[in-house]
Amino acid sequence: MSQDITLQEVRAFAATIPQLSELPFEMLYPQLLDTMINAKVLLSAAEKAKIESDENIQRNIQLAKDQILSQGYLMKRLESMITPEKLQALYDEEIKSYTPQEEIRARHILVGTKQEAQDILVQLKAGADFATLANTKSLDTENKDGELGYFTKSMMIPEFGDAVFDMKKGQLSNPIKTAFGWHVVLVEDKRLASPPAFEDVREDLKKVVMETKLPAVLEAERARMKVQVIKPSIGPAVPQESEQPEQQPTAE
Repeated sequence: MSQDITLQEVRAFAATIPQLSELPFEMLYPQLLDTMINAKVLLSAAEKAKIESDENIQRNIQLAKDQILSQGYLMKRLESMITPEKLQALYDEEIKSYTPQEEIRARHILVGTKQEAQDILVQLKAGADFATLANTKSLDTENKDGELGYFTKSMMIPEFGDAVFDMKKGQLSNPIKTAFGWHVVLVEDKRLASPPAFEDVREDLKKVVMETKLPAVLEAERARMKVQVIKPSIGPAVPQESEQPEQQPTAE
């Protein structure tokens, strides 16, 4: 029986890997799809081989189940201790020490070679529309019109951020090389960033509160279960027979 993998499923899989969030989806797509195909192929083979009954497999399944259940319970306990008032108070405290960073709003056109980037630069200087070229020439098809929005220097890879943040408002860059290819960038605006809105950092604030409450929750659960730790007497490891040092001959 055939199994389909939809584009939506590949996007959902990509969203589960936070470290990939800064990379263009179209660059990741082939590898992500290949990973998902391999997983489905191996799962189908495992089901046909009926290895689920294997003792080691059963043990690993139980360990995974135990971990999912315990983590699920812990998350529910922690979430029950979070109130809007606590989050708001934490937000207000964090905002007091907020230091605004410089932000840039820019567009870019990403191509594969330096020559392509130089050709695009010539067209732009001759009056070509940046958005039109971005939509027809750029390898970055995720950002319509080449629009990157506002970003801070730390949000970009160093070679891109270093070059762009040295530019002035309205300036068009020379070709910039990164691991993704060659970029031509137009800086549209520069400003100091405003503090993030409460709703934008709500989930981050929740994580901070959870980390703060975690030790007390674990301690309470251990006390409720009356956990007792009996420390065994652990002596030095006894070497196996094969590990015994060889006896050296002695002179008579």
